[in-house]
Amino acid sequence: MSEPIRIALVAEGPLDRIIIEAALNAFSPDYTLTCLQPEHTRPVFGNGWGGVLKWCHSISKIKTDTFDKSPILSCFDILIIHIDGDVHSFKYSDCGESIDQLAESSGWYPLPCGDINKSPQDNCENVILAVKSWLGIKSVGSKTVFCVPAMSTGTWLAVAVFPESHSVFSDGIENVIGLEIRLECLPLRERIKKSQREYSVKSHTITSNWNTVISLCSRAAIFQSTFRSTLKCTDQS
Repeated sequence: MSEPIRIALVAEGPLDRIIIEAALNAFSPDYTLTCLQPEHTRPVFGNGWGGVLKWCHSISKIKTDTFDKSPILSCFDILIIHIDGDVHSFKYSDCGESIDQLAESSGWYPLPCGDINKSPQDNCENVILAVKSWLGIKSVGSKTVFCVPAMSTGTWLAVAVFPESHSVFSDGIENVIGLEIRLECLPLRERIKKSQREYSVKSHTITSNWNTVISLCSRAAIFQSTFRSTLKCTDQS
């Protein structure tokens, strides 16, 4: 591609965007990125996984033959849909009674959808099935890439910054619930506050240490390989 790749992003929040962009800077060719959700000038759906859910549900109302033909994708080469893997342990009622009722009437994939005895990979794949049900589709086509880290994008940040032996990974690298809270509770010289400023400062570390991230985080490796496969399809179209 001679022109920059046009990437659209649906994410839980602005901190996730920082980490995903840092990853893209490690393995993607030249690109432009537009954040569709959350959209800071028109924050209709809010942040968090509930915002991703509401965005997906709004898109499901646009009926097309395939998801690739959705008007939302006409201006973009690739759409990245991010949602943290820890959503497998949540309930629709966490987003309010109306969402719980909508999930039941719409026949969405059930939440919680994880199992403590299953691998992070299996639990994340179940989360993807839930997202597809919010979109009202079984297959997203060739333009869409799911970014579902286990348990959150904070895992990728921590792995880029700290050695595998660090105490924040005491439960296993892709099994830590609330990793961002652990990062905020570290001694002052190591502490990483959950803020755009601090995540932005660390973003270059994520980019430079991305090979370490994909070697230790299975979901990061899957995100990279899926993105590259999707990019090949875009090049050939």
